[in-house]
Amino acid sequence: INSSRASDLEYVFVNPKTVFTRSFLDYHGMLQFRGHISVHAINFAQKEVMWKDDNEHARWQLEYSIAQLDLNVLQVSDIMMWCDFSDKDTENRCMSICLEKPLADDFVQEYHKWFQFNVITAKEAKSMYEIVIDGHEKVSSRCSTATPAHGGRPRKDGTVKKRTNGWFLAVHPESGLIVGVQEMIHPENNDLAVGMLQDAAELLPALDCIIYDRMCCALQAVRKSDMLQDVKYFCVDKFHAHGHGTNCPCSPLVHKKLDKRLRDVNTSVAEQTFASFRNYARTFNAMSPQTSFFYVLLYVQKHNELIRKNSVSHLSPFGSGMLAEASSLHGDASSVLEVGSSMR
Repeated sequence: INSSRASDLEYVFVNPKTVFTRSFLDYHGMLQFRGHISVHAINFAQKEVMWKDDNEHARWQLEYSIAQLDLNVLQVSDIMMWCDFSDKDTENRCMSICLEKPLADDFVQEYHKWFQFNVITAKEAKSMYEIVIDGHEKVSSRCSTATPAHGGRPRKDGTVKKRTNGWFLAVHPESGLIVGVQEMIHPENNDLAVGMLQDAAELLPALDCIIYDRMCCALQAVRKSDMLQDVKYFCVDKFHAHGHGTNCPCSPLVHKKLDKRLRDVNTSVAEQTFASFRNYARTFNAMSPQTSFFYVLLYVQKHNELIRKNSVSHLSPFGSGMLAEASSLHGDASSVLEVGSSMR
């Protein structure tokens, strides 16, 4: 059972013989986030440089992962999820966490629910008029139940990937903040897109424009939603619009009204964010489904915190990172985003 709050924690004991210092876990945790370094790489470096015996610390990788997870769960609980409770109530909740199974008792589901309503501030939400949504399969969880269907061509050997279909993100193009996250158990579909957009509409009172590379296919389902009736513009991003025909109702290359609305909008921001997010695959894809879900939410929060500080070194230098840096240097995000989009 946990015996300390995150703010007071200096050591994390995995067992009576193995202990990690808080500074060690914070340092290596930041390497994993900012440098996309896997626990296997950390284990290799420790073994090659610090340990003399090849068999020394044979369980280090497992023990480190447990300690890092325990610390992150305590930080999320104490500093984020339960910070609005009284000190006594927060302390009791933190002390009730079982360090052997920190994600038990639907903790991840509680965290996800809290995350959906706290991923951005009310002030930020009022200034967000458009979002870009997209899905990506590179980061995916191992299936804990039946293997779902997968889109695309089947494998040559006939085997089916025993993994989910990745993650679905909603990103604000001007700021680069991620405003929604959802796991794709099944292939990308209209129900998933509508659900994500409804959650976003609940957060963003001024939302009037939605950009999605599959908007043509999803348009009928999206317009049926009562929560999306105030949205005026349903668009395909500029890059994928080149592959759409002249009858496309969502193409900015066909309709001047949409082209004018998207003139200063980086419509590829979701794919640019995924360009960096996919680098976590080597770490997340080896985790259990619950642990992977937890870390995806945590890393999205870390991403947003850095975006708010204009720190974009964790992003791809050729995608959203380059555009965010340029906008902060020149103080004109709209013109930079327009140039960035036209270059694609």
